[in-house]
Amino acid sequence: MPTWYTDKDLAHLRREGVPAELPEWLFGHSPAKAGAFARWEQLKTAGTWRLRNVESVSGEIPYLLRVSRVGSAVDPGNVDAYSRLLRLSKYDHLSNHGVWDAVVDLHERVAATYPDDLGALLTSVQALLGAAETSAELPALAASIMGDWFAHSDAPNVSLHLIEQSDALGARYAMVRALLQQERPKPAEHHTTFSSSIFLMNDVQAGLDAYLQPLLTSLSPRVWGVTATRAGGVILLSLGAPLRGHRPLTGDALSLAGRRGGLEAVAWDTETPGHAFRDALTWWVQRLDLVFSHLTEPGNYEVGAMFNAPAALERLVNFEQICRSCQSIATLEDDHARRLALFHVLDALSGLVPSLTWKKLTSPRENRTLLEKLRAHMTPEIQAVLLPRAEAAVTALEALQAEFFLPSRVEGTSLVRPDQKGIETAVPLATAASEWLRVVRNSQHGYDKTPSAQDRALLAAHTGRISPHLADLAWLNLLRVLAFPEILKRYPRS
Repeated sequence: MPTWYTDKDLAHLRREGVPAELPEWLFGHSPAKAGAFARWEQLKTAGTWRLRNVESVSGEIPYLLRVSRVGSAVDPGNVDAYSRLLRLSKYDHLSNHGVWDAVVDLHERVAATYPDDLGALLTSVQALLGAAETSAELPALAASIMGDWFAHSDAPNVSLHLIEQSDALGARYAMVRALLQQERPKPAEHHTTFSSSIFLMNDVQAGLDAYLQPLLTSLSPRVWGVTATRAGGVILLSLGAPLRGHRPLTGDALSLAGRRGGLEAVAWDTETPGHAFRDALTWWVQRLDLVFSHLTEPGNYEVGAMFNAPAALERLVNFEQICRSCQSIATLEDDHARRLALFHVLDALSGLVPSLTWKKLTSPRENRTLLEKLRAHMTPEIQAVLLPRAEAAVTALEALQAEFFLPSRVEGTSLVRPDQKGIETAVPLATAASEWLRVVRNSQHGYDKTPSAQDRALLAAHTGRISPHLADLAWLNLLRVLAFPEILKRYPRS
């Protein structure tokens, strides 16, 4: 399996010096255990502890996440092929006990009602793998699923993967939440000392849903995999090909009241080899590993020589919310809701990376350049899985310029509109399209103020037509963060 870590990536993990002081109380009576808990390097100075992530010292692979292939449909009945799933056994005490019989009953009823429905089959896969009482049962269960259900199917490239999550990742998030309290917290009921803001970013605690579902819907409205959550990791079933995610017609009466028409399928090369999806999964998890390392580096939140927990928490929440919005964009059929999610991502990105301004994020030239950089960063097979929606998004952004129709405003490749002082000024259509998109975004805020002369001119000169693919600018920029995680690195502030 090729590796997608580079020497440049690992060099970016290194930090000169030892940043970020933390208070003595955080470590209690066992600072060594606390350091091992979050995989921190620690140095003590006069009642405070200074620290950084161990990978920031060594420049080695963080391994906050690891992905491995544990079996495929060509290994029917081979229980030993799935033995790696036993690595989750140390988390068995955290598993969902007592639900197995109910899940089996659900599977039998679903199988009887929808015997030829792949969606029903995948629902059963997800439920059964997640509900097994102990990890010791997983190899035989996985072998049965792959051998009985997929070995003779029309999906010969089906494979099963294990994504293991280091305890240190959750520990680093927990430390940030605990430090929101400026003094040593008093013992809380039911051991809830570390529960501050936990449900704002609970996907990193179990399932990694917000971080993995955007990948599996990279060819939305097609889907090419499902996940089953286990304590300590995620079992992921890759179908080796994208399958239609929606039926043409549904019997859901509520869906008839929604705004339909989104989720237009993008072109996809049906000749893409099955291993492309395995490669895309490996690339994604390994890049996400680097992203989490940067996000949890204490030195990225050093303000006045002290670790700033609120700044760290906001950024951790920010990234999870960006991923959730990308998940919504890939799964919602409502164009309006998808556009709102896009605006959220564009606004949130500037908080994640200050250099990502609105002007840069909505510039056709900047986005086209980004797309080409991503191509250079990925093999052709991975591009086929991850870039079709990104390409469609850039094309949709470029198409906004053609919707300026008013002859009195359009002059060749420019648009005449008032500047901030009310002076009629010609600007490139690309600039005008970015300004127009900001006006549309601002209209979502409900501000009760009279639009400026510039806003009125932009609204009057444009048809208002927006391609559904524009929302995938969010997807393009999520790929930016994964491909170039070094943009998350920050330096001490006064």
